[in-house]
Amino acid sequence: MTVYAHNNAACSRLTAALTASGTTAYIGEGDYRAFLAGHGSTEKVIAMLLNASANELVEIDVGASGVADGLTISRGKEGTSSPAGGWAKGTLIIGMLTAGQLDNARQKADHSTVDYNPNGGLTASYDGEKVYQSD
Repeated sequence: MTVYAHNNAACSRLTAALTASGTTAYIGEGDYRAFLAGHGSTEKVIAMLLNASANELVEIDVGASGVADGLTISRGKEGTSSPAGGWAKGTLIIGMLTAGQLDNARQKADHSTVDYNPNGGLTASYDGEKVYQSD
């Protein structure tokens, strides 16, 4: 299960261009703290790269990121994609709470549904859901 961290002040601009397939985003040195500080090394942060004509959600690997190493990112989250030319230096990057995260967190129904595992175990249907057998 992925654990996501959030910080209201996570906002910066790219200090170097990011190609359409790049996996390291460099931001202002003083801005790393808002994206990374206080978060566990296994947590992820979702951020949005955006300009006037496009946006892309990326997942930041907190444990693999740092001021000297840049933000280590996974691209194209929740169906978004990079513009063909990538992102220019100066592009805005903002920490986000996303629709996908909220959908996973909201109560899905009056009762939980589970998928049967042929090995005799039950598998939760949603991220973070715990399943117990009652009989």
